[in-house]
Amino acid sequence: MRNILIFLLGAICALTSCQNREKGEAVDQTIRLPLTFVEGFGPGGGGWGPLSEEHKKDDSSAKTWVKTYLPVKGIPESWRGVKKSMVWLNSSQLIYQNYKAGKISQEEFDGFLENPEWHINPEELSAEPIKCYVYVVSGKDKQGLTAVIIDTNNNLDFSDDEVFYPKAYAMDSTMTQYAEDEKHYVNYEVFQEGQVVSKRVPMLVRRTSFWPLAYSFPQYTTAKLKVKDQVHNIVLSGGGRPDYSSTSLVLVDENNSVLKGFSEPVREGDLLSVGGIFDKVKYRNLGVNICHEVLELAGEYVEKLGFGLQAGYTFRPFEAKLFDSEVPIASSDYKGKYLFVDFWGTWCKGCVLELPELQKIYEGVDKERVEFVSIAGVQSPVQLRKFLEKRPLAWPQIISDKDNKLVETYNITGYPTNVLVGPDGRVVARNLRGKALERKLAELARK
Repeated sequence: MRNILIFLLGAICALTSCQNREKGEAVDQTIRLPLTFVEGFGPGGGGWGPLSEEHKKDDSSAKTWVKTYLPVKGIPESWRGVKKSMVWLNSSQLIYQNYKAGKISQEEFDGFLENPEWHINPEELSAEPIKCYVYVVSGKDKQGLTAVIIDTNNNLDFSDDEVFYPKAYAMDSTMTQYAEDEKHYVNYEVFQEGQVVSKRVPMLVRRTSFWPLAYSFPQYTTAKLKVKDQVHNIVLSGGGRPDYSSTSLVLVDENNSVLKGFSEPVREGDLLSVGGIFDKVKYRNLGVNICHEVLELAGEYVEKLGFGLQAGYTFRPFEAKLFDSEVPIASSDYKGKYLFVDFWGTWCKGCVLELPELQKIYEGVDKERVEFVSIAGVQSPVQLRKFLEKRPLAWPQIISDKDNKLVETYNITGYPTNVLVGPDGRVVARNLRGKALERKLAELARK
């Protein structure tokens, strides 16, 4: 038995050049895999977001974004209820170029730099403005039908773009199906290897049962990971935007079908396991570096399931204070209960849209068995207080700040994100929403 263990440890160490592995420490090894871009949603599914109207000038919670908006022209004069939307194609670039243009203050920019969600590396971004966004307008035409125009050539003029009438879909598996005439190709720019490069990406806009209008970019990427003599095929989805700011991945076979054992995609910060029982290697998903068009993975040695937000992993304990007081709050306060942890922000339209249904679900749960806690990211106490004065929430609220660093601790790169933690402290599920969350809590209540 001892010889077998020595063989296993030796094989693993030879593969990844590990250091201090008996303690389960991270391996100092980052690999970068070139990406291939493919049109379509891919086996990992697709990301959709609400086509949100630009914030009003008097919206204090979004004053930073209001300063980044640009004037447009060519909106049909006959339309009623016009809504103008700026869709980000590269959020980090948008922030940096507006900072360099003086529209975002030094204090605001420093806050973005400290928050890992934004992935801001000035050395890989253009100081001069580039087209890292696309504008979309919607409204009711003369017949009262919902009409949409995408500024596909990105010239801030809608008069030379097509008017179309988005189809209605339920937010289910049919969302990944589309006809060729439903796509609209958007021209935009990225900063790569020190140069501005023109790109083109397909875009869909639909009416849905969840959001009045939703958008997506049906594009995914592939990469190949070679471990010893075996090549593993990876498919990545970018969370709804072509900057791949929030990346999840799956392993697929030669037919592009997800391999068995993938109960959910490996999100940024999570661990990807490859190999068999005698040569298993784990890599941490560091996400996509879009400047160099590579997937970054860090090799790790993990003796057993550690902390993480993946189902089955232990939820890392936290200690903090309620946002509006010095009252301490800790995950250990809920030991023996199911704990629903919601990462959100008042600035996040998708988060706010979920609140009514989340409140309804919370009212119906047995508080002796289930509790909710929200952790707000990229948020000031003043902003959260003003929001809750108008739309109070019944469960505790925490703000991730420079002291508790909860967003950094849990590697939250997209909002909203939620985790359901079991009485034993292990993650039961992640990103359950609406009816799926309601069904899961009802199922647990019967146990």
